[in-house]
Amino acid sequence: MTAPPKPASAQEGFFWKTKTLEEMSNVEWEACAMAARAAAWKSSRTRDTSKIYFTHVSCKLLDAGRCTCKDYPNRSDKVPDCVRLTPENVRTLNWLPPSCGYRLVAEGRDLYWWQPR
Repeated sequence: MTAPPKPASAQEGFFWKTKTLEEMSNVEWEACAMAARAAAWKSSRTRDTSKIYFTHVSCKLLDAGRCTCKDYPNRSDKVPDCVRLTPENVRTLNWLPPSCGYRLVAEGRDLYWWQPR
């Protein structure tokens, strides 16, 4: 028995549906970053099971009102454990939240209605 076909996405034709992460321009990558800001919230992993828990603790540079980094160009200097997301690593970082724009795009899924575009 075959699965029913997927319904058409209302987002067909948008750059994140027509390009891979590797094919995006810098402007498109940064636009996708706006949909990925949830990664600025800290996550925690248990030692015994490696289960990931998402928290309500944010990075000290997160401007929660604007959903942006307060010092994006210098974030790695000010927050040494800040992870620079790349097309290569977003596919392997299992702690990215399910709503992360990069993760959604990498998985071929639609962005949520509330995510900036």
